[in-house]
Amino acid sequence: MSFNYNLLNLLREVYYWPGANAKIKYYYTFDGEKLRKTVENNGIVTKVDYCGPFVYETASGVRSLKYIVTPDGRAVKNGSSWDYEYNLTDHLGNVRAVIRKGSNGLAELIQQKHYYPFGMEMSQLNLGTGTNKYLYNSKEIQNDFDLYWYDYGARFYDPQLGRWHSVDPMAEKYYSISPYAYVANNPLRFIDPDGRKIVDANGNIIYTHSGGWSKNAPADAVRLGKAMMGTRTGASQFNKMAGASYPIELKISSANLGGKLGNSFIRRSVSLDKNGQVVDVKIKSVKVEIYEGSIKNILENNIRGADAESQDLINAYRMSTNTIDQAIGAVAGHEAVHTTDSQNQRESAENDYEGTIHDIEKEPRKVERQILRESFDQNLKEIEPIMPF
Repeated sequence: MSFNYNLLNLLREVYYWPGANAKIKYYYTFDGEKLRKTVENNGIVTKVDYCGPFVYETASGVRSLKYIVTPDGRAVKNGSSWDYEYNLTDHLGNVRAVIRKGSNGLAELIQQKHYYPFGMEMSQLNLGTGTNKYLYNSKEIQNDFDLYWYDYGARFYDPQLGRWHSVDPMAEKYYSISPYAYVANNPLRFIDPDGRKIVDANGNIIYTHSGGWSKNAPADAVRLGKAMMGTRTGASQFNKMAGASYPIELKISSANLGGKLGNSFIRRSVSLDKNGQVVDVKIKSVKVEIYEGSIKNILENNIRGADAESQDLINAYRMSTNTIDQAIGAVAGHEAVHTTDSQNQRESAENDYEGTIHDIEKEPRKVERQILRESFDQNLKEIEPIMPF
């Protein structure tokens, strides 16, 4: 068996043993969307065309609409009528059961699937004769000639190995993880929507450089991320959080905690040598919480800082921001340093375990003030000059 890939590193052809006259071909748009699959078996060619949600099959020269993919399952052509199938999925989007309306008007189970953690089916537990191929993570299984790979869009995944068969096109975002590893080897928590990013079931990792937000991204995360991307420095900090190898949860709270505008709750493991000195710090997960109530308080009320430095920062917020979200972007940039900067994390651990007095707020404050300066410059540009009469 041999495999050929196109310039986008997408699977183009699968050739089986010599003389078998068996092969699979895939056709894509210029940006990698799959349009067609052809399967040749001893001179007999079957074509499957993907036209958005509409899937056509050409067999023996006759082309027909086979089914329509819907948000809840499929509408399957049955003669001149349609059968409506509904998928029951688990928290990771794995299709566990497919039901439809039976002849007695009640729900009829036509397919039931069980999976090992990395996606192989527990065939001895499966039930039903349904033809639905959208199974693990709701991705389409490629089972022609028993290939048994899942098509995720950017790559094909092999659940028998628990590995991808091509390099992660966004490997620079996950430099600490093998480019062939599936969801950081943690399939019980994470999914990969398209073969290019790792997202947990709640959408906590929700942004990629290729453009967008996952459909299950929390509103707080989207708002906070867009606020950060309003400035150059904020966008840089947000990209560091999006590229972290550990989960980062983003929250906006209505709480008013006085002068405390945000906080980072960091779960970590710290390795010490025999003398109690910090050797290594590993971050397990992070929760960033921004206190919108506190931000509104300093912007809208005559609040005084606890000291000269605090008052200076409050003044900077009042002068530099026109909206609450601009201020949220600056606070989030501050917290991003705590959550992604390895030196800051090590110094924090040394303070806790060695009794050092590193100023772990120095760099976060620097980033925060830089975001405020960039917001100030942007707001100045928005003011139109007054033209003389």
